[in-house]
Amino acid sequence: MFCPKCGKDFRGDCVFCPHCGAQVAMPLQQQQVRTNAVAIVGFLLAFLFPPAGFICSIIGLIHAKNCGDSGRKLATAGIILSVLVSFIYSVFGFMLLMLLV
Repeated sequence: MFCPKCGKDFRGDCVFCPHCGAQVAMPLQQQQVRTNAVAIVGFLLAFLFPPAGFICSIIGLIHAKNCGDSGRKLATAGIILSVLVSFIYSVFGFMLLMLLV
């Protein structure tokens, strides 16, 4: 980013310009918190359709790493949950198959 006051380049996550001290962004308390909708969808889909939940959770985790920390824990939980639910579905499916044979 460039400072609007002095025009020098600086890191994008600064609140104040390191060169001239001008405020270039709002403090964290005043910034709006953006929700990570893909992480939420991934977590919810992990219960019903684990493969889609896994994919959405990975996309949500990548989005959380690139755009702040919003939804990072929820995306991680969605990944873990979709793997566990897939395993449980596989075990119960195998048991049902063995009962039918």
